[in-house]
Amino acid sequence: MNTHENINELLVGFVLEELSEEQRTAVKTHLAECQQCSSELRRLEVLLECTGRMEKLRADENICESAKEALFASIGSEEMKEPTPGLNISPAFIWRTIMKSRISKLATAVVIIIAIMIGINYFGGSIDGTSKVYAMSDVPELFQSAKTIHMKGRMYFPSLNPGKEQASVEVEYWLDKENGRWRLTYPGYSSDSESIKIHLSENVSDGEYEMRVNHTEKLVSFSKLSAFQRRLFAHKNVYTHLELLYVNFELFDYTKIGDEIIDGEFFQIWQGLREDSLGTKMKLKSWLSPTTGNFARIKSWAWTKDEDWEKRMEIDSVERDIEVPDNVFVTEAPVGYALENSKETATVRELINASVGTESVTLNCHILFAMSDGSVIVGWSSEDRQSDASQEVLFEGLQMGGQLPKVATEVYAIKTSDREQEITYRGYHLAHTKKKGKFYEWSIYVADKQVSPSKVLGYSLVHRYNPENRVIKAKISISTTATLIIDNAEDFDTFVLGSMAELSDDGRVPEELSYENVLQLAQQIRNSLSE
Repeated sequence: MNTHENINELLVGFVLEELSEEQRTAVKTHLAECQQCSSELRRLEVLLECTGRMEKLRADENICESAKEALFASIGSEEMKEPTPGLNISPAFIWRTIMKSRISKLATAVVIIIAIMIGINYFGGSIDGTSKVYAMSDVPELFQSAKTIHMKGRMYFPSLNPGKEQASVEVEYWLDKENGRWRLTYPGYSSDSESIKIHLSENVSDGEYEMRVNHTEKLVSFSKLSAFQRRLFAHKNVYTHLELLYVNFELFDYTKIGDEIIDGEFFQIWQGLREDSLGTKMKLKSWLSPTTGNFARIKSWAWTKDEDWEKRMEIDSVERDIEVPDNVFVTEAPVGYALENSKETATVRELINASVGTESVTLNCHILFAMSDGSVIVGWSSEDRQSDASQEVLFEGLQMGGQLPKVATEVYAIKTSDREQEITYRGYHLAHTKKKGKFYEWSIYVADKQVSPSKVLGYSLVHRYNPENRVIKAKISISTTATLIIDNAEDFDTFVLGSMAELSDDGRVPEELSYENVLQLAQQIRNSLSE
């Protein structure tokens, strides 16, 4: 019997805390390296949680029948399924553990045997070696692979006075990733000493046009979407949904705090806590099915200046891969709303995150990608409103990893938005593109140490004016977030190179650019900065 089989046999004893210290250490070491055994362990832990809620479990000659009755009483199920073949943990293994158990553990072990042998509807079907047990860490992958996503709930706004009812608004989010369609609610608010005014807007895409609806001002505008934009924004909106669920394991410390049966289904309750360097604290609770990976509900709170937790969000419907109703992605202006333009006059939406300017210069951040190693790629442009000269000469001779173009407003660095732990990234030329006479700079920004992109809430662009003696009194600034985190070559080719092609007349990108080459360049720069 090999090591894997030996450890597999010890899992039940591990769950029942019947192993020696040496055996427990061996199991823990193996679990750290074996996903299959880790999944088996989580399945057994779920079953053990059920037995922990049982009462009146009799340790007598009818213990098997007693255990079966208690199991079904605890889960509210009356039907059993046929025996499930192909188990990875055999009843024989469990039985050898039972023989060494105390009576209290004996009843628990028998329940585990029954559950594994018959399978139970409560756990969503067979509990065999191929059934996956889901935890919070599995949620991002589930959402990224989903074809459609739907979420619905309420957003709550800060109360003006302690004890007073919070203002709230219903929010709903739809995404059809394959067809580049979405419907997203964007709530906001303004307040004075007496009241809170809620602002609500929506973005709706039917796959060809995007309709932006300002419900507060009752205004509607349209823009066309290119094929690349449909793919980009649909992919980005997956991360928008994950942000709403606060599924970020580098910002939140998640622990499992309990379980609950909701509408006959078993859910584990996960709590996430986060406190940033400025003392802002948030708390999240998620009810997650370990069998399906579905949520029953999600709630979040913020810690207030009155030293109390205050609601911020309640999501009571989270669905994946469901059929979308016909009217969800309809881009027709609501009755009574004023049109700023129409579909007939709509133009292709420009790829741009933020834009600022003065009477003499402009600065545009078109898109920002955070790479898996912490480096950042920014597509940006700048115009000199006081000159009609072509910028072509400013981009001649630039080398990958070399100096940036000396345009009117040069983004020579970026900084993280966290003022208490601000990190500066220096900028280097990566590539440039040209579209309709306008030049776009693509720069890579690298810090002297690796920074996890998931821990960065936002970035600020740091600029200087050219020529050096140029004086501009008006202050401009751009702060933005990463459009996407790029952690594989396929996403790099699709979205980073795709963005460059989108902002190019001929749709071509530099041949030397690849995911591996960019990561290597970033590491070379990082090494030089630390010398």
